[in-house]
Amino acid sequence: MKIPKNKLSVLIPLIFGFAALGFGLLLSGCSTSSSGSDSGTLTVTMTVSPSSITVGETAVVEATVTDGTDPLPNRIVTFSASPASAGYFTPSVDTTGASGVVSSVYTALTDGDVTISAVLSGGTSHDDFSLSVDAQSHTTSGNIDLVVVPTIILADGSSTSQLTITIRDQAGDPAPDSTMVKLTAGEKFVDLDANGYWTEGVDSLVYDGNGNDTWDAIGYIPATAYVTGGAGQVIIAYTAGTEATTVYFTITVDESSGITGYAETSIQLTPDASVASIVMGADDIHLAVKRTGGMETSTIRAVGYDAYGNTVPEGITMSFIITDGPDNSDDGERLGTLSGANRRGPYVTTTNSMGQASCPISSGAVSGTIRVRAYVDTVLSNATQIMVHAGPPARIVVGAEECNVPYWGMVNETNELVALVSDIYNNPCPDSTVVYFTCDEGVVMAHQNRIEGEEGLASSTWMSYGSDQSVDDGIVMIKVETNGGTLVDSGYFINSWYPDTLWFVTWPQTLAAHTESHGFIFVEVRDLNMNYCVGLDRIKFESEFITFIEREDGDGCYSSAISNTAQGKVLKQDYSMNGVSDDGIGVIDYITARFGFSASAAVPCTLLTGMTYAKSCIIDIPSSVPTSSTTPFSVIVKDRYGNPLGDHSLTASLTGFGWLAGVDQSTNTYGEAVGFSYTSPAEETTVIINITDTDPRGQTTFNLQIKVSAE
Repeated sequence: MKIPKNKLSVLIPLIFGFAALGFGLLLSGCSTSSSGSDSGTLTVTMTVSPSSITVGETAVVEATVTDGTDPLPNRIVTFSASPASAGYFTPSVDTTGASGVVSSVYTALTDGDVTISAVLSGGTSHDDFSLSVDAQSHTTSGNIDLVVVPTIILADGSSTSQLTITIRDQAGDPAPDSTMVKLTAGEKFVDLDANGYWTEGVDSLVYDGNGNDTWDAIGYIPATAYVTGGAGQVIIAYTAGTEATTVYFTITVDESSGITGYAETSIQLTPDASVASIVMGADDIHLAVKRTGGMETSTIRAVGYDAYGNTVPEGITMSFIITDGPDNSDDGERLGTLSGANRRGPYVTTTNSMGQASCPISSGAVSGTIRVRAYVDTVLSNATQIMVHAGPPARIVVGAEECNVPYWGMVNETNELVALVSDIYNNPCPDSTVVYFTCDEGVVMAHQNRIEGEEGLASSTWMSYGSDQSVDDGIVMIKVETNGGTLVDSGYFINSWYPDTLWFVTWPQTLAAHTESHGFIFVEVRDLNMNYCVGLDRIKFESEFITFIEREDGDGCYSSAISNTAQGKVLKQDYSMNGVSDDGIGVIDYITARFGFSASAAVPCTLLTGMTYAKSCIIDIPSSVPTSSTTPFSVIVKDRYGNPLGDHSLTASLTGFGWLAGVDQSTNTYGEAVGFSYTSPAEETTVIINITDTDPRGQTTFNLQIKVSAE
């Protein structure tokens, strides 16, 4: 028997996501100015981090409004940049919080020095900061300048960045209109053949994001574009892919223009902060009941994914909750340091740079299964189950794969055995619990397998050895024990042999001789030890006239019997003749249940016929006879279902002209009476021949009209 090994494990995949944009050390703003007010001196102090960025990057700007040393909440602050075309704030206007702090994100669009200002509503106070913005960092060859804005976009399949490509000739003049450039966006490669595109087998792959050993495009960008507008520029839009990764742009000027050169740069596709799904698992799903010396704690880890399968960024709030557990007391299983009525959560935490949130879990004082889920808003994770094990073995149960095996006279046939061991809470006992098997017939491996996995199952194999009837009764007793012999259970299965004894318990002693008559049959079957047998389909039912329908065989475990249904049939003869009168018996049949030539049983069953039925009877004479002639005829007598009736006394009479001879006759085994004759007159006429059945099971008259004709 195959014992499944339920080795549960939860794999928390290492997912490489991109965290929220890292910022450098906060640098305090400068040139702080203030003015007096009714409540004192209002001061705006600003910090910008980092203090130096490149085109397309962002900086976090924070402004703190104070009245002396006291922070001022609910104050409106406006952020601006000079020159105004250098970049933009998100948001440009906001309100201070309880700590007097308000923040915004500045995105640089051009390079150079930019003056950042934070102005308190009404212009009563402000602060300025000088931010250095460098041109984008990229590789170029020739007179090509490449700017991409923004450099961080969502990996949602729809967000876009704008590429501005400026091309100049050797004299520094703008490239003419219609100058073609070739563009790629995808994994990083070295364009060894300088054709502007990836060439399999020629170019060298530097960054293989998906590990498939070939270059792949990421998102969408046109393969070619042309200079327009007279300024030597190409402005083109890139549409993001759906995988959070780095996208590398390669821009190559078509050499047919007479201008050579290329440019490279990259942007970042980041995951969406909206959680679409959560996958959760545990470092260890097996805990011990607290205060029993085993491992009592584990860590639940949940990874959030956006709609495109990217791990969500750092800082997403995620909650954990125990939905079910065995210990409902205040000392029961808990999440983190939660206690009392709140011990099951929610436990609130945030995701790390890999989109993963973690939560400690501890067992309670009762064994069983703990179910834990994580959620963000309405998005719910899969349920993770933590199994809490407790105590030494307290219960053991043994069973066999087959409850009846036909191996009495055979050697080395097998039956698989299994023992289920559990603690006092019916939890399966852990790995390596040893269980010993013994038996009183055949041979069993004492401890073929210890308990494996978490099913609490130990298995062994029983083998037959050609039993001796003088000492073995075919009932194999199996005994199992564990825990130093203090925990014992026993069971049994049948080791049977071929059917040896059959007997009818119930059968129909009579059936009507037609197919609508049924009778129930029940036959018990035993082997040489009077044990149940298997393979009862080998036992055949036989009869000369009766047929059998709707058979069912016992399984050899709960029954060793066969139920069947006997069905009557219409006979062709009356097999029960006594020469006096009809005894109502069509035939005495025998029902036999037989196993080959070694075992059988038989019982009688009488098929009964009915009374004479006039509509089934036949007067066998032509419908027209010649004048002045003698015509012999016969009569056939049957019951309603068409069974021929023997030993019926018949008397013939005539209505009309002519003469009958042999008017008294009896039916034979086929229900037929012969010896009748009719002598017709010389003139044409119509007569009626009447037949009266005087048998006690007849008592009826039937007739036939015939025509006497000269033709």
